Amino acid sequence: MWLSLYGDSPKIVRSPCISLNCSTGYVCLNPKLVFFDFREINHAIAFRTRGQEDIVIFPNTMGSALDPGIHPDLKVKTVMGKWDRVLIDATWPFEWEAREEWGGLKHPPSALAEPEMVEKVRNRWKEYGID
Repeated sequence: MWLSLYGDSPKIVRSPCISLNCSTGYVCLNPKLVFFDFREINHAIAFRTRGQEDIVIFPNTMGSALDPGIHPDLKVKTVMGKWDRVLIDATWPFEWEAREEWGGLKHPPSALAEPEMVEKVRNRWKEYGID
């Protein structure tokens, strides 16, 4: 999911259309990321997520009774499951100001190698003594 406004991330999980969805985990990303590039998504989670501020758990939300992780007694009583949904906000913090050392950006420049360079290094691992 992409965010456009400060404070959007908690609203996403609380929205009725998402709470009926069959998912227990959500990751919010900046709009410039390629949504299906898992390399970029993992990089965003690893380097933009501030654990105490950006990981939110929404306990006891409505879930699916088909989930094998739901206790059988709960399924019989409620006909629904109860899930704890997790939101990971992997966006750059909105409150950061642009900085000169970041080239005028509101976040540090990316140090992620281009895919071509990563592939080139992987192809030469034996040469480097890495098997």
